[in-house]
Amino acid sequence: MTTMIAGLIGLVLFATALLHAYWGFGGLWPATDAQTLARTVVGNNGIRSMPPVTLTFVVAVLIATAGVWPALWTGLLPSGLPDWLLRAGMLVLTPVFLLRGLAGITPLMRRTHGTEPFASLNRRWFSPLITLIGAGLAILLVTHWR
Repeated sequence: MTTMIAGLIGLVLFATALLHAYWGFGGLWPATDAQTLARTVVGNNGIRSMPPVTLTFVVAVLIATAGVWPALWTGLLPSGLPDWLLRAGMLVLTPVFLLRGLAGITPLMRRTHGTEPFASLNRRWFSPLITLIGAGLAILLVTHWR
């Protein structure tokens, strides 16, 4: 079961990282122009353009790293990393995903990221998915503690 959880988290996060890299290279999907893309995937109030390309690539790398971490933690992928580093990564990733997922449904998030269509997508899809990833990470953290 934990292998499946680690694999699903990795799959979702790698797909998300690839999407961020695509945007970094100038891709516009699911929008047709940069402003609409920014309003769809970033959602900050008053946003007019996507964040800087460098930041978009940094986010892609961080998401990909978060995607591989559960597989390293569970032994699904071999790792030469020390246990303390793997544990530290899980102890950071788990609350980050849980807090971001749960924060997405708060009034504060609606006030600061209320631009549509992001606000609706965040309530309906992004926050629940991020919360599920956080819950999966919590399960892996507890069941593979070392």
